[in-house]
Amino acid sequence: MSAHIVYDNAPLGSLIRYSDGTPKPPARFTRKLADWGRRNGLGRLVRKAPPRDRPTTAHRPRSRSTKGTSPPAASSS
Repeated sequence: MSAHIVYDNAPLGSLIRYSDGTPKPPARFTRKLADWGRRNGLGRLVRKAPPRDRPTTAHRPRSRSTKGTSPPAASSS
C-alpha cells in the first residue's frame, strides 16, 4: 500500500503497518535486526498535512550577522 493510499483512505488514529518485504533476520545479528526494525514496523496515524507549495528555486539567499561583524555606525558632528 502506498503512502498516497494511506493518506487518502486511512482515518486519524489508524494503526499502519509498514514493511519493505524482507524477512526478519535472526536475533544474533543485532545491527541487521536494528536496521530491519527501522524499515518495518507499526505506527499510528496522528496527523495529515496537505502538500506544501515549494518555490521553483532551491533556496533563497540569506544573510546573517553576528556580533562585531556589522559596519561601524556613522557619527554625526
